[in-house]
Amino acid sequence: MVHAVMAVNMDLTADGSNNQVDGGDSFPGWFTEGAAEFIHGADERVQSDIARVGIAAILAAHQTTPGSPTTSEGYSAAYIAVKKLHADIQSASGGAAGIKDVMAHLAADRNNSLDSALASLKGSYATLPYGSLSEFDTHFASNGADFINGLGLYATNGLNLADDDTGSIAGSDYGGSVLNAENVLANDVRAGSAQNFSLNSPTLAPDKVYTFVIGTHASDKIELATSGVDTVSLGISLVDIAVDASGASDKFDKALDVNTKHLVHAASVFETPAVDFRYCHEGAVYCSG
Repeated sequence: MVHAVMAVNMDLTADGSNNQVDGGDSFPGWFTEGAAEFIHGADERVQSDIARVGIAAILAAHQTTPGSPTTSEGYSAAYIAVKKLHADIQSASGGAAGIKDVMAHLAADRNNSLDSALASLKGSYATLPYGSLSEFDTHFASNGADFINGLGLYATNGLNLADDDTGSIAGSDYGGSVLNAENVLANDVRAGSAQNFSLNSPTLAPDKVYTFVIGTHASDKIELATSGVDTVSLGISLVDIAVDASGASDKFDKALDVNTKHLVHAASVFETPAVDFRYCHEGAVYCSG
């Protein structure tokens, strides 16, 4: 959902086309995925990756190119980078600004870039240790370990892995209550419908093609064709077992065979490892993030 909101409010393309489906190419992977991880927090993932591959391997997985990371440590690096960016801006601004100001700059003009957002913040807060995307990447490589360990520049505002909070921007790290994996985004219908979002559920009908957007590019989609399963569509509306029991049995077998083939095909489509529901466009059946 984070990606969907970003796609609506800022240009995620490299060509300036403002295409809300073919997105992700104008921002490095650490920013798009780190922003999403920051919403719910990923302290547990970071702890696991530190134990599994170590801090140096996590920092080496910092993805400066477009696209999603392909490893867990890549997602940990993205999450850490966005938290560090937020901490640096807060420190330079005395708590007056943070990651929200980066997002506001990008949303203010869809032609704005992450590079221009950092330059703008550097102009407002001179002690911010970088003013461009390349300078941030250099600073992250040099100071990321200190941020993770709470040392040096980050002795008071480094990554906090010692509590029970997920690390979410809505949690105790930032003045909220302690949030765990279950309540950071509560799946509770009693809380009411989501604000500022609407779910458009199409009325499915036979003999139609529905498009499922499954990735960051226009070609990343699944087209699902529906078929009727009523007696007329299956060719058994005129079956009379009293008149022709053998013929009726053959027609039932053929109807079941056709229906089974449709089910098997649909199952194979949705079991593909490429499925990654993130971006949505007008007419898309489903989108999530």
